[in-house]
Amino acid sequence: MQNQLDGSEAYVLQAELLVDTLSTQKPLFQRGVSEYELIEILKKAPYRFFDDASLREPLMLFKTHFIVFHALYQLKRSWIEQGEGVLDIHTLNIKLNQESAHSDKK
Repeated sequence: MQNQLDGSEAYVLQAELLVDTLSTQKPLFQRGVSEYELIEILKKAPYRFFDDASLREPLMLFKTHFIVFHALYQLKRSWIEQGEGVLDIHTLNIKLNQESAHSDKK
């Protein structure tokens, strides 16, 4: 049971780190980026958040997709609360829509 807790704690820390990392990528989200492009960016320096196996094996692909989308939805909620905009999240296009935040404040 202790190993499960350690794995869960590691996942939570990894997800939090990914949210922090993604929060620095606002210009990328303003332009729009696919999930694949985002993962490729996160595989390279200075991030090295994922390795090459993250997109090769079905189980690793699922885990990579899951944690990326988990972090994106956490970031979406945070940016809505901060009035930064709404992060539209789709596998082919992840884009920050800042007009939604401004229209909600009127």
